[in-house]
Amino acid sequence: ESLEQWTIEVSGLVAKPRTFTMAEIMADFTPAEIPVTLVCAGNRRKEQNMVRQTIGFNWGPGGIGTSMWRGARLSHILRRCGIDMRKNWQKSSGKNSSSSARVATHVCFEGRERLPGGGAGTTPYGTSISLDVALDESCDVLVAYMQNGKLLEPDHGFPARMIIPGYIGGRMVKWLTRITVTGKESDNHYHYKDNRVLPSHVDAEKANAEGKNKNYSSFYFYFYLSKNLKLYIWIQNYFIL
Repeated sequence: ESLEQWTIEVSGLVAKPRTFTMAEIMADFTPAEIPVTLVCAGNRRKEQNMVRQTIGFNWGPGGIGTSMWRGARLSHILRRCGIDMRKNWQKSSGKNSSSSARVATHVCFEGRERLPGGGAGTTPYGTSISLDVALDESCDVLVAYMQNGKLLEPDHGFPARMIIPGYIGGRMVKWLTRITVTGKESDNHYHYKDNRVLPSHVDAEKANAEGKNKNYSSFYFYFYLSKNLKLYIWIQNYFIL
C-alpha cells in the first residue's frame, strides 16, 4: 500500500475518533526528530539460554541499533482526538460522565502484519503502553515516518511505526494502522504472552498452566528496562560487548 493510501485509525476512549492519512500525520503535526536506540528483547538470548533455557531461539548480540527518528508526537495526535490524562470518557458519547464511564489508562497499537500467534493464523501484531507515558512529551513517543533523514524502508515499518524510547523494540509496532485508547493494557497475544521475563521461580510451562501468564505481570521486565536501558547501553559500549 502506498504512502498516499495508508491511514491510521485513532479510536476507543477519545472524544473525537478519526482516521488520519499519512499526509495529515506529516503536515498537521509539528515533527520531532530524536536519536533512539532500539534493543530487541531477545538480544544475547543465546547466552541466556546457556544459563537457563528459554522458549526463544538463540539471538546473538546484534539485535540493537541507533537511528535518528522523525515523526509526530503521539501526545499531539491523542489530544487532537480529545483525550487527556485522568479523564473519564464514556465510549458511546465521548462525554465526561459520572456513571457508566471507563477510565482511559492505556494506549494500544496494532500493525498491518498478520501472524500465527494464538493459533488463529491472522492475529495482528499489537501491544500497548500506559496513557501517562503516551501523553508525557518528555517521553518522546513518536508515530515515526522517517529514519536517518529518509522515509522508512519497508523492513523498518514503512510508512509509519511507533518509536517509544526506553522500551523494548517489540513495543515499537511497525506498519502501524490502529491506535486505541482503552481502560486496560493490550490483550493481544504478542503483548500478553510474548517477550516475557518471568520471576526466577516460574518457567513457561508453569506460567501457561496457571493461566497463560495471567498471574505474572510484565512489570518485572518493563520496569527493569525502562529504568536501566541507558545503563545497559553504556555497559555495552564501555565493555565493547
